[in-house]
Amino acid sequence: MQAGAAIFGFLLFYVMFHLVPDWLDLAPTLRDSLRTTLSGREKIWLWAWEMAIANPWLGVGPLHYSAVVNPIAAHPHQVVLQWLAEWGA
Repeated sequence: MQAGAAIFGFLLFYVMFHLVPDWLDLAPTLRDSLRTTLSGREKIWLWAWEMAIANPWLGVGPLHYSAVVNPIAAHPHQVVLQWLAEWGA
């Protein structure tokens, strides 16, 4: 059953992303989602680490990392850093 589903999925992918664009004379461009950078995570990790160092025992409080406005994200995308920043050691 799984092999049949895998084959069906591959065929559906091939039809939708290769054959249909060819039939419609469109260029089938598939987006490559392989990232080569940290997407700004090094900055939010550093901010979380700085919060943890500034408030080592009790942290800044639960869900208070997101209270500090930054242009990248509402949380550091790393659970240990978020725990250290918000809850402390």
